[in-house]
Amino acid sequence: MSFSSFSRQELRRVLESLRICVRGVEMPVVLLGTSPFIGAGQFGDRSFQYYRHFYENPANIRDLIVYSAELGVWGIQLLSAEPLVEAFREAVDV
Repeated sequence: MSFSSFSRQELRRVLESLRICVRGVEMPVVLLGTSPFIGAGQFGDRSFQYYRHFYENPANIRDLIVYSAELGVWGIQLLSAEPLVEAFREAVDV
C-alpha cells in the first residue's frame, strides 16, 4: 500500500482507523515519535540540526504535532523534556 497516492482525507481516515486493543484499552497504532525533537544521537549528523530546529524552537514542535493530528495521528510518544511538554500543551489549545 502506497500512502503517496492518498488524498489528505483518505490518509486521515486510514490513520484514524488503525487501532489496537490491549487489555480492553483501544490505542492508535501510529504514534508521533519525539526523538528528533531532542536531537537524539541515532540521527547521526542530523541530530544537531534537529535539536536546533525543534528543541530550541518549540513552536516548530507544536506545528508538527498539530499537522500530525490533522492527518489523523492521534498518539504521541511524548518525552518529558520541558520544550516538548510546552509544545504539546500549546498544540492541545490550537
